[in-house]
Amino acid sequence: MIDADYFEPRSVTEHSLPDDYKGLEKSSLDESDATAVETYPDIEINLSELSYSNKFTKRGYFVIFNYQHYSEKSKYYGKPRRGSERDVQRLKQIMTELGFLVKVYDDLTMRETVIKLKRYGEGDMEEYQMFGCAILAHGEANGEIFCHSGSMNIRGFVNPIRKNRTLVGKPKLFFVQACRGHDYMEGWRGRAGAQIQHVEEEPKPFRTPRTWPIDADVLVHYATTEGHLSWRSPTKGSWFISTLCDCLRWTYSEEFHQTLIRVNASVAQDFVSITSNVQSDKKKEMPQIQSQLTKLLYFKPLDDLE
Repeated sequence: MIDADYFEPRSVTEHSLPDDYKGLEKSSLDESDATAVETYPDIEINLSELSYSNKFTKRGYFVIFNYQHYSEKSKYYGKPRRGSERDVQRLKQIMTELGFLVKVYDDLTMRETVIKLKRYGEGDMEEYQMFGCAILAHGEANGEIFCHSGSMNIRGFVNPIRKNRTLVGKPKLFFVQACRGHDYMEGWRGRAGAQIQHVEEEPKPFRTPRTWPIDADVLVHYATTEGHLSWRSPTKGSWFISTLCDCLRWTYSEEFHQTLIRVNASVAQDFVSITSNVQSDKKKEMPQIQSQLTKLLYFKPLDDLE
């Protein structure tokens, strides 16, 4: 597992270039699906249970798209994401321990990425419990992700997977280590005193539907909020992925959202940039969870799955 001594209260990293970029290539998978309502007309989802099913004997794929080096055609040419190999190493280790079949793709072009995603989007995952994906790349505002050459929107990664019929009603998890803009995040002095309270409510009864939203059961955990930079150590990897891999040791003992909140809290509290540049010195990072999961998600060791 992850060495707890890795988490230093202060870390140094590189950040994205401050110039804007226009004329980005778009993936053909970014187009919206106008017939989403009719996509699964005969599916029946049992909402009487509050947790995702553990009846599967296989966890699922966890796909890592690692964009560390950039071609001469890219605006990030000469700006390698040093330290990203550490993120890949940690993700591969923890996800393998959690029972995922891990696949790593390094420095694919936009077109190569689209082809890979199309294969997963059309693949038969009926016997799998869920699907997971990590995207490690340079990024900019409005969901722009830079591949080795070319770029695509975050929707280009999510759309093929959310449309996979064999993953309907199953968790589809995405973790995005990328900047979402060029602004530095300031930090308050001192610590926040507010406590998070858990409130339990009885589910509202309603008739079991025969259709299911195509955007349901998708979770995207971003390294930072819209408009802000994310941080990465050239020797130890990114704040977000390092913390995620460490916090996943809690996965078997609590609901998955609680684990992700641990990630948010740790990144918010334990990290601050220390640089020689007054503009980038003493800056913070705040991960963001975008969850459309419709049930509670509890991981169990594969041997305990029904």
